[in-house]
Amino acid sequence: MKDAEIKSVLERVKTIALVGASEKVSRPSYGVMAYLLEQGYGSRIQCVAPQ
Repeated sequence: MKDAEIKSVLERVKTIALVGASEKVSRPSYGVMAYLLEQGYGSRIQCVAPQ
């Protein structure tokens, strides 16, 4: 997906599920969460930790 397509999706959805969310800085999901928070999506994120 191109950046513009991703932006369009994020603007349309009501909730973003982040599967595999982690508090460990070394994990890719940490970086994804940090980016989404920086961009103002914090109130729309639901963390999912499969077990």
